[in-house]
This record gives sequence, C-alpha cells and structure tokens, in this order.
Amino acid sequence: MLGKRGPWVWWRAAAAGAVLGLLTACGSGGGADMGEVVIGLTDADGDFATYQVDVTSLTLTRDDGAVVEVVPRSTRLDFARYTELSEFFTVASVPQGVYTALQLRLDYRTADVRVEVNGAALPVAVRGTDGLALETASVTVELKNRNALHLTRDVPSHLLLDFDLAASHQVDLTDPAAPVVVVRPVLLARVNPEIAHRHRLRGQLKDAASGHQFQVRVLPFLRQKGEFGVFPVQTGADTRFEVDGVTYLGAPGSKALATLAPGAPVEVYGLVNRAGRHLRADLVLAGSSVPWADRDALGGTVVARSGDTLTLRGAAITLRDGTATYAETAVVTLGPDTRVTREDALTIGPSGSALGRGAISVGQRLAVLGNFTPPPAPGAAATLDATAGHARLLVTTVSGPVTAVDGRGLVLGVRSLAGYRPAAFDFAGTGGSATQNADPGAYEVDASGMVLNWVNAGDAVQVRGFVAPFGAAAPDFVARSVFRPALAPATTATLRVLWQPATSQPFLAMDAAGMALNLNGAPNVRTIYLNGQALQLGVAEAPRLDVALNGDGAFALVKNGVVTSFDNYEPFVLALAQQMVAGAGVDSLTAHGEWDATTATLVVTGLSVVLGGAQAQ
Repeated sequence: MLGKRGPWVWWRAAAAGAVLGLLTACGSGGGADMGEVVIGLTDADGDFATYQVDVTSLTLTRDDGAVVEVVPRSTRLDFARYTELSEFFTVASVPQGVYTALQLRLDYRTADVRVEVNGAALPVAVRGTDGLALETASVTVELKNRNALHLTRDVPSHLLLDFDLAASHQVDLTDPAAPVVVVRPVLLARVNPEIAHRHRLRGQLKDAASGHQFQVRVLPFLRQKGEFGVFPVQTGADTRFEVDGVTYLGAPGSKALATLAPGAPVEVYGLVNRAGRHLRADLVLAGSSVPWADRDALGGTVVARSGDTLTLRGAAITLRDGTATYAETAVVTLGPDTRVTREDALTIGPSGSALGRGAISVGQRLAVLGNFTPPPAPGAAATLDATAGHARLLVTTVSGPVTAVDGRGLVLGVRSLAGYRPAAFDFAGTGGSATQNADPGAYEVDASGMVLNWVNAGDAVQVRGFVAPFGAAAPDFVARSVFRPALAPATTATLRVLWQPATSQPFLAMDAAGMALNLNGAPNVRTIYLNGQALQLGVAEAPRLDVALNGDGAFALVKNGVVTSFDNYEPFVLALAQQMVAGAGVDSLTAHGEWDATTATLVVTGLSVVLGGAQAQ
C-alpha cells in the first residue's frame, strides 16, 4: 500500500522562476486534521553560472494568523542547477485551513553566486538595495481571493511559486572584472495550475521494492541525513532503471531494486500523479549509480576531448561527504575500466555497459563519478579521475535555425549546444578526419524514423538527444525529439525593463489584451533575452506584451517588498491600474513568454511589476 498522502509542494527556481508546488490535505488520525507539504526546487535557464544560497525558512500563514514553518532546517541549494526539473524538498504537516500568505528567507553570508561575463563565470558581490553587502533577504507573497491556498481533508491543492531570478536581480557590469548583483527577491505564485513538470526525488530506499512500487525517505539536494518525510513511487513497464551501474527496463529493474537493502541511496525522476498521490517514475537510479553513494560526482558539458582526457565546462561538483562546489573548467580522465551508460539506454543488461568511452564526444552533457581533486591554484582546472569510475550521458539540447531538411534529418546553424555558444567548443577529433569534424554552421542531426514534413528551412528548432560518438561524425547529433515553438518565427524570451527613476507612464497603452511599453526613462536596462542572447532595445523598439486568450499565467505586483500574486491577467491589470491611479509609479518590469519577431510581440506566461514612488514625465 502506498497509503494516503497529504499536500505536496514542489519548488522551482528560474530565470523565469523558482517553484513551489502541489499541496494536499489529509487527516492526522486524532486531534486537529493535518496535511502534508512536499517542497521541491528547480531553475530555468539564466545568466547565473551558479547560485548557491541557503534557504533558512519557508512559512505559510493562515487567514486566522496562524504561521506554519515547512522547512525543517536550513538547506543549501543552487538555483542555477535546476533548469529542467523540480526537486522534492521536504514533507511537513500543515493544519487544514485557508492560507493567504507565505514568506521565504534566504541567507547569503556564505553564498556562491557567479555570472557569465565574456564566456567566463565570475564571482559577484551580492548587495541589497541599500548598496551594502547582503547577509539575509526575505520576501512575502500574498495569496488573495481565488489565489488563496485552501487545504481541506483529502482534497489536493497545488501551489506553484517561481523565484524569478531575472526580476529579482540587477547585474552591474560597470567593472566587468568585478561584477555586482543587487538582490530584491520577486516570487510569482499560482494555485492549482495545469502543469506537467518533471521532478527529482532524492533519498534512501525505505524498504525493498514490491512489484511496481516503493517508498523513498526524502533527502533533498545534498543532504546525507535528516527527517524530511517519505514519498511513494510507482514504476511501470516503461520505467528505466540503473542499479549499481547496470541498466534495465521495466520489471527486471524492479527486481534489481528489490535486492538492495533499506537505506540504499536512490534518485527518482518522473511526474507527480495528483490523483494517485505518488511520483510516476520514468527513471530510477539506485545503489552505486547514485552520485552521492560512495564517490565524488561532477556534472558539466564536454567542450573538448583529446584521447581519454575530457575538458568540461560549468562543472557542478558534489563530493561524497555532501558538500558542493563549482568549477568553471574541469578535466576528467577516462580509462578502459570506465563504465559508460546513457540516460535513455534501454538495451543494457546484466552483462554491464554496452557503451564504450568512445561514446563521449564534444557538446555532450555528462555526469561522471570518480575521485575529485580540487584546483591546485586559483584559475586552474579541477580534475576528476574516472578511470575506475562511471560516466552517464545525459540528454542534451541543440537549437538553431534549420538550413536543410532531408529524409535522414536536419542541418542546423547552431545557436546553442548544451546551453553554450559554438565558440565554447573545440570540435577537433569529432569526425573521422579533419574535414568530417562537426561544423556548428552546418550541424547534421540524425532524425531517422521521425516524420519531419512540418519542418522547413528557416524554422528555429530545438532538438533533444545525444551527441554522436567521438570520431564518428557526421551525423553530429542523434535526435530523440524535435520541437518548434508555436509562434513563427518565435523563441522563448525574457524581457527586462528598469525605469530610472520610477515612472508614472510606463505604458503607451494598457488594456484587457495586454500592454504596449513606453521605454522613455529606461536608458540603462531595456533588454530582451532571446536564445540566451541579450539584445538592448531602442526607445522606438518598444514591444507589446500580449496574454493568452484565457489570460492564465503567473502575475505579480511587488510593493515595499511584498508580492501580491495573481493567476490571471485581468485581476492583475486591474490592481496595477488602481495602484497607478493612487500615485504609484513603475520601477521595473520583467516578462517571460514566447517572442514573435515579425510583430515585436511577447506572449507572456509570467509577468512581474515592481512599484515605487511615481515621478512626473
């Protein structure tokens, strides 16, 4: 039996946001009815190479004033590491009721925050709005009216909180060698949104797996011990397993998992099933396959390879004692005994790895287990000896415009590979000869078996899959999926505008369908981020912000450090208009959505407006 579960909350961090989600209430068996809150974390793409900070408190406030703390202890997390999934954080008991506010507290005193500057990840000075070094920060979110959080017995509710990195930070690169980040936290919140978001559940096996279900004692992020609750998992015939370095599909994986003793480390990836109140797993890692089991772990992107020596960029390092660090560059050494698996590999059985170390090529995202050695001096590369270790190929994304389509696949002009520009890579050795090496200007994607008659030359696409083996190009990349944004030409975008001083006329027009921006008075920050590129807008290039037909999304008004959250554009824009009539000016605006270059329109899915004192124009 998986048993009844209570409210779930997950957390997602982002350039578009960080997330808290999914709550359900259930009876406690005696006394007052209680619910359970599961909290997780993730992050979307942004300019931060690493954003390690301590979450010291997260509280929910009920409409009668009662306050519930849902974080059992201070937890360090890296918002920049969670770009495509949410992580379960904790399970806490919460009394039933209507919750109308929450507060998040962050401790920056030992934070490690770095931003990308001219291709390098530089540590930044973190400051508050007063210009002083920031020690702690907190943000309060009001959950009003239909956006209030209702916890009732056995009725699931879902709370989604985005810690909006783009809106929360102003990066000052006046001195590029010594960047400064000013922090003013902004959170977006939605209750009961429709979302299918992949989650990671990390912890220890509570008991031996039985059939297609088991339970995990939650140990979030880098925790090695502690009481963070228990969460159930269900698997199926399509669930992929890697247990002690051997991969399986379906029932054989469940049997292998059942051989592990209670307390064995596990990491589970999948989607939350609200109705069934469990995590439906698509991937289960267990035993020595878990990075923190008994070795050091390093994750990053291969930017060069020479023989058995890999150079990785953006290395997130987790040591076996649970501490974490970051290295701009790391060198990984492979050997004949290095076990190599792939995140989607389905054909590897008890005989061991079916992949050789030649499968690892330039551009590939990689997770490696081995023995770590820190850099010998500042600026030097860290090293990881994986000669007796384990390397796992992770799903990688390449994006750019299509230059040709044929029966075998696509040819792309690469704009981004694993999140990096082509200039970051040395493609030497990727082909059988120098003339066959991967060319980012004509990057060949094998999409055999896919019907691509909907893709045309000139379309901007994103392809998920794996880089071809080293020395085997072309093709250069093997596709697992091809995605074209709904708008054409279109791309995911973030728009950031800062008016200095705050303005009473931030919009040329504002109505129920959206708003047209007035960029006068915003001389320094009027930037739109397209495919990871920051483009400065001229005053005459002011885009229009449109909303979806139903107006749903994540919207926030920020005033005096308090965030009022809305899940629909109409009440948000009415509240904004009322504030401006009352004399409030607009200090800044951050919007996330899909950019249509032909109409200079951003169709927003998230929008936050920070209010200040109005200034005449």
